[in-house]
Amino acid sequence: MALKIRKLPWAFDETTPVWNRANPGFGIVANGITFVAPAFERYIVTATRMAMSEISDPEVFRKYEADLREAVRSLYSSPLILLVILAVATLLILKG
Repeated sequence: MALKIRKLPWAFDETTPVWNRANPGFGIVANGITFVAPAFERYIVTATRMAMSEISDPEVFRKYEADLREAVRSLYSSPLILLVILAVATLLILKG
């Protein structure tokens, strides 16, 4: 039996694909963020692991590790916000 390839009825209406007609640049920026976010997440994870090796105070390390675990647990709910918070926390901890 040969595979029968069918042409599906596919048509676009006249709708303009713009997220926000008052500010179309917002949609462009939001789409750009979705392309950058995975690489940014990998960068933050790598930077966080490197920063953890620099922490010498056991109490600070314990708190940092707990915050990191919580961020990883809820990473999928809003990754970009959590990564920014984690990056700021990393900078604050390393600057002492």
